[in-house]
Order: sequence, then C-alpha cells, then structure tokens
Amino acid sequence: MRHRFPSRGLALTYAAGGLVDGVMFNALNTFLFFYLSTATKIPVDVAAIILAAAVVVDAIAAPLIGSASDNLRGRFGKRLPFMLMALPFAIWSIHGVFALPDAPVHVLVPQLAVLAIVARLSLSMFQLPHLALGADMALPYERRSRLTALRWFCNICGGLIAVLGGLAWEVTGAEAGDPAAFERFAVLLPCVVAAGGVSGSIAAWRLKPTSSPGTSGGKNAGLSLLVSFVQAVRNPTFRLLVLGSGVFFAGFSIGNMLNLYTKIRFWQLNQTEVSCVLLASFTGLLGAAPVAGWIVRWFEKKTVACAGLIGFIMVQAGPVTLHLFGALPFAQFQIAMMLSITSVMGGLALGLTGATLNSMIGDIADEHRLLYGSNLQGTFYGATAFANKLANGLGIAFTGLALDLLKFSPSDGLDEAETFAVGLLYGPIGGGLSLIALIPLMRYRIDRHEHARIVAALGTQSH
Repeated sequence: MRHRFPSRGLALTYAAGGLVDGVMFNALNTFLFFYLSTATKIPVDVAAIILAAAVVVDAIAAPLIGSASDNLRGRFGKRLPFMLMALPFAIWSIHGVFALPDAPVHVLVPQLAVLAIVARLSLSMFQLPHLALGADMALPYERRSRLTALRWFCNICGGLIAVLGGLAWEVTGAEAGDPAAFERFAVLLPCVVAAGGVSGSIAAWRLKPTSSPGTSGGKNAGLSLLVSFVQAVRNPTFRLLVLGSGVFFAGFSIGNMLNLYTKIRFWQLNQTEVSCVLLASFTGLLGAAPVAGWIVRWFEKKTVACAGLIGFIMVQAGPVTLHLFGALPFAQFQIAMMLSITSVMGGLALGLTGATLNSMIGDIADEHRLLYGSNLQGTFYGATAFANKLANGLGIAFTGLALDLLKFSPSDGLDEAETFAVGLLYGPIGGGLSLIALIPLMRYRIDRHEHARIVAALGTQSH
C-alpha cells in the first residue's frame, strides 16, 4: 500500500477545518446553557431538555451521515458535498442560537429547539466527513497521529476563540442577564465557522482523487447504509473503543455543563480568576497537539489514551472532591492558582486522549478493510459520534433534572446543601462515571506491530 502524506500547506488547509467543530462544540457545550439560563426567559429544566433532545437527534443522525458519505459517488468526491451542504446551516444556526429575541417563552422554546437541532446536525454533517477525509489517506501508524494532532491543534484554536469571545460577555454581562451583551459573541462564531469551513472544503476538493472507494452505492444506497453500520458494529475492536468513548463522554458532559457554575459558585472565583482558569485549560489542550504527535513514537496509542483519561479525571474530580470533604484548606488566591495549574494538566491529558482516540478509529478502519473488504471510515466516525453524543445527551438531561430537583436558580446564590450537590455532580459523579471507560479501552488490541501487519496485508491484497 502506498503511504501518502499531504504537503505541509495542504495538511494545514485540511486541519483548519477543525476550527468548525472547535468553535461550535465549545460554544454549544460550554456557553449555551449558561446563556439560556441567564439571558433568556426559558426555564432551566426546559432549556436542559431541549439541548439534550438536540444532542440525541444528532446522535441518531450521525451514523447515517457517516455511512452516506462512505457510499456517495460523484465528481465532487464522497466527503465534499456533505461539507458544503452543512456549512451555511452551521453559520446560520450558531449565530441564531446565541441571538434569541426578547419574546415570550412559548415563542422562544420552538425557536431554540429548531436552532439547536440544526446546529448539532450541521456540525456533524461537516465534521464526520472531514474526519473521514483524513482517514481516507493511507497513512502509517505515526503519520496518522501527526495529521490527527494537527487537526486537533486547529480544533483547540477554534475552542480557544470561542472561550475568549465567551469571556467577553460572560464576565461583563451574564450576571445582569443582558441579552445585548451576547451580540458580539453571536457575530464572532459564524465568522470563524465560515473561515474554517472554507479551508476544510478546499482541502476536500484537492484530496478527493486520493479518497478510497466506499462499499457500494447506486440504487441500493439505502440498504448500503444499513449494511455499513451493521458491519461496523460487528467489529469487536470497534465495539471496545466506542463503548469506552461513550462512557467517558457521559461523565464528561456532566462536568462540562456545570463547568462555569462550578468555577463561579462552587469555587467562588472572581472574573479574572475564571478567565485564567479557562485559558489555562486551553493552554494544555493546545500543548497536547505537538505532544501527541511525538509521544506515539514511544508509547502505544492505547497507553496514551488511557493515561490521558486517568489524568483528566484526577484533575476534574480530585480538587472538587477534596474540597467537598474539607481536605483542601487553601486561601482563595491559592485555590485559583491551584486550579490554573491543574487546568493546564487536565487540558493536556484531555487533548492526548482525544487526539489518540481519533487516530485509533482510523486504525480500526484499516483492520476492518482487511477483515471484511469494506472501507468504512465515515461509518466508524459516525457510529462513534452516535455513542458519544447519545451519552452526552443523557449526561445533559441528567444534570438538568438534578438541578431542577435542587430548585436551582442561576440568579440566586447557592446555599450550603446546593453547593455540595453541584460539587458532587461535577466531581465524584462525573469523574467516577468517566473512570469506567478504562475497562473496555484497556482491552483494545491494535498496537504499532499489529497495524504494520495490517498495512502490509492490505498492500499484498492490492497487488
């Protein structure tokens, strides 16, 4: 099999497409619930249910999108049409969801539902074919990780832009609940999405001649989608990875949804301290990109992913758990400094896990092609997204219902019992659930030697 690695310019053009999901994922997951609960009239529990429903709808659609992109035929390739179709809807929805009008609840609820669903679906319709495009290239073990790490770096840059923009209104306008404070944020997001989308689409156009053929298409395209999905689920290695990834995301979504509340209400950080802690996390995430590309030369991907997962859980759950039980007797400025340091470490750990898991999906696609003769990169990314997003939606719904049971009010201060409950959700419950992901991930069996054997066997088949 011939190993192809794009030129530096083309690799960067491809990787810049990661700005789309970096901006949208962080805006939707980190800031949207906070925005809805402080600057709109929508009740907290209703907002949580709508956001969870949008994630579940997206989860159902994700494997269909991935399978469809595997089976598409045409002169524009099999990835580019989906990306071009998704981009205008992504731009429209990510603006609209942060620019809701001052209207009654019965008007806002359906509008939010439509915008949230469109935002999630358009994100998947761009992201999944774009991820599969990178896996389409027949790259060896380490080079695939390098390309994945480069895309991860651009993804985190997009997330950093979202956080910096979000801080501009979260720090100054969120407490007052002034919707006008969000206007610049709602303008910034679609601009970055458009830039990343255009760059990723250019790369898809230039790389389309190298795309590997799918499974089947034509008149039986609908049946092909089902066959592709069933084939992907049959792969035992893939089942281990998707189970571990899904369980991790269930716990991660709980902490992610409560991220700002934990920093502001539980830790009682001021505006400057919140900004420092959030930016420290992205410093670690950005550092993970070059580290991930280097570290897989010395360690197996499974080892890196599991070590990163353990490190992230320790950072997320450790300080909160210690503080809950009075084992963290620091002054306020010491807590802020500690959280900044641990956030760098947690960002680095999360980045290593995310980058290596994405690279492992490509390796599984190679194994599947050898075992079953089917090229299902998009299907594997879509099925993984299905599990992750379904778990994410369940985590969001669980957190929203838990806050509702606590009679949580964003405009009021938390009493001692409510503070303890929020910390318990964020730390021990979310972190403990994520820790279970290690059980299936430790059984993953494709190492560099096994992947080299797979690539050699595929090369023999092609001759």
